[in-house]
Amino acid sequence: MKSSDELPPRALGSARDEVIHWTRTVGILPAIKLKQSVDLLPYVRALHQAGARVIEITATTPGVLDALRATTAEFGTKFT
Repeated sequence: MKSSDELPPRALGSARDEVIHWTRTVGILPAIKLKQSVDLLPYVRALHQAGARVIEITATTPGVLDALRATTAEFGTKFT
């Protein structure tokens, strides 16, 4: 396995298996739900620095698709 900061691509099986593994390992599953469109990357960075490797950005958060694209562009496989 790579450093604990980078997740290996599908090393644990399905995406579901990875989410379960990392949620149990880290012990948290943070969720972001906002009522207005804001830059979510500062929140995502803070969660990553705190050890989260799985996060939920609710689909009702304005700008969620842009937030997911930005998160993927910055973090790649560092989140499941």
